Amino acid sequence: MKEEITFKPDEWNFKVTDRSRGRMKIQIKLSREESEAFKNFTETIKPPDTDFDIFAKSVFFMGVEYMNIKLASAVREYTKSHKEELAASGVDVERILDYKDPNIEIVE
Repeated sequence: MKEEITFKPDEWNFKVTDRSRGRMKIQIKLSREESEAFKNFTETIKPPDTDFDIFAKSVFFMGVEYMNIKLASAVREYTKSHKEELAASGVDVERILDYKDPNIEIVE
């Protein structure tokens, strides 16, 4: 029997609280099904010697890094397709297009 879990982030209760000393608390309340799916995911791939909290933070920051990679790619694509317009407004187009981040691989 195949069970399907549908994630609906627009329905999540997502709370961000600024804390003292520049810290932040992020709380995500998932539905029962989403929570079960995340626990199953964690049990499947979390290394046995890694604490659950550390693993959850790693998953979160990997998602942030993935979004940064996608954003950098989108900026590069936009820059390529609007070179003249951006250059006319003073943007250093060549610097953007020539920038090589060792953590980002852009496949053309």
